[in-house]
Amino acid sequence: MAQLNLPISQDEPEIDFATLDLLPYGIVVVDEAGTVLYYNAREEQIAGRRREDVLGRNFFSEIAPCSQVQEFYGRFKETMHRAGLVADFHFHFPFPGRPREVEITLTSFQKDGANLCLISVSDVTEKDVLREHLMRGERLREVGEVAAGVAHNFNNILTVIRGNAELLMTLLPEGDFAHQRVEKILQAAEDGE
Repeated sequence: MAQLNLPISQDEPEIDFATLDLLPYGIVVVDEAGTVLYYNAREEQIAGRRREDVLGRNFFSEIAPCSQVQEFYGRFKETMHRAGLVADFHFHFPFPGRPREVEITLTSFQKDGANLCLISVSDVTEKDVLREHLMRGERLREVGEVAAGVAHNFNNILTVIRGNAELLMTLLPEGDFAHQRVEKILQAAEDGE
């Protein structure tokens, strides 16, 4: 891997590009023509492309020529002409077998008189999946609360039915047809509870 140094700003010391491999974001650095100068390990994971297959190639025409990346190519050109300009995008990439939701930020900077662009890629697919699981769990909790309320109200009704049926049992002679019917009411109330 090439050892490049990236100044954060004119006033700050340079940091080693290898440090960018430690970030949880994909990082791609391109020159004004779109040639990839740096591609970190996290971006390899997100895009499924090896660094050695990407370095030195044009990001827009060879690495990511899809229509969605072409959408921000115009903003890339604009960003390259104004140092410090930042542009944000949210895309759905249909990678084979594993579609990804990503947030992309373009940030221009200058290094040794050259205009460069740092492309930061945040894979939000897992966040979206987690958010969906949380929402599903919340819906299940709400359904559970409604079901518990219905069960409570139903049991209250059954308690009134059961209490009145027990009172009738004491008033009716055993063996009487009405007594047998009240026994069935009591059994149904018990089953309902």
